[in-house]
Amino acid sequence: MKKFSWVICLLFVFLLVGCSQKKDGEIDSRVYKLETDFKENYQLWVDIKADGSIQYKEYALDIKSTGSEFKRIGNLAKTSTYKKMLSEGDQEIYETYRLLGKDIYDVGYNLYYGKKEEAKKLYEKILNEEEKLKE
Repeated sequence: MKKFSWVICLLFVFLLVGCSQKKDGEIDSRVYKLETDFKENYQLWVDIKADGSIQYKEYALDIKSTGSEFKRIGNLAKTSTYKKMLSEGDQEIYETYRLLGKDIYDVGYNLYYGKKEEAKKLYEKILNEEEKLKE
């Protein structure tokens, strides 16, 4: 009977620990890291567009990695932990760039393999989606 009481007591303690609230500092630091990662990746994307690197094969790998990073950040922002803490506007931005991440990656892929026309079409599509997001 004593063993059973101890087992029940331990289960109750584990249940309390497992259901306890996360510390605000942990949550804030995760959101801060997500936002920082997004801003850094977005700045890289803006720089690539601004200086015309988007048309050169030499930057294809940078473009592909930027697209992959947008997908990673967007997928992370979709998790329930982050979704609760992000505003609807932020969620919309992360989701839009998560979806654009594949197109950005494909632009880099097409540039790398010399398919400039396909890359140009995708790039124009990306610019249109970015304009819609700004409106």
